[in-house]
Amino acid sequence: GDLHYSLAVYRITWLRAKDRVERKREQVIFAWTDLECSERYFQFQEEKWKRWAEAARKDGKQGHACYACKQIATWKTLKERAGRAIKVTRPLMDKVDLRHPNMWCSAPKV
Repeated sequence: GDLHYSLAVYRITWLRAKDRVERKREQVIFAWTDLECSERYFQFQEEKWKRWAEAARKDGKQGHACYACKQIATWKTLKERAGRAIKVTRPLMDKVDLRHPNMWCSAPKV
């Protein structure tokens, strides 16, 4: 009767809380991975535009070279911002134990 109902309610509440923790854990991992991938993508774009700028200079296309230089500056800025974000968040990520049920507590690292 009432005991069975109470246990079912507690079980459902616990499963929902466990699911929320798992989703947060995944979000942290995905956000960190996206940040690192973004930095690499920005680096790739910067290098690509450097090659295009050099090719435009060799071909005597100054307008194209100027546009490529603007793109280089844009991608470099984005790469540097991503790098700073990684530098700021890395100490926080090192403190987070994603294996621990409450990942925001300071669980001892094994």
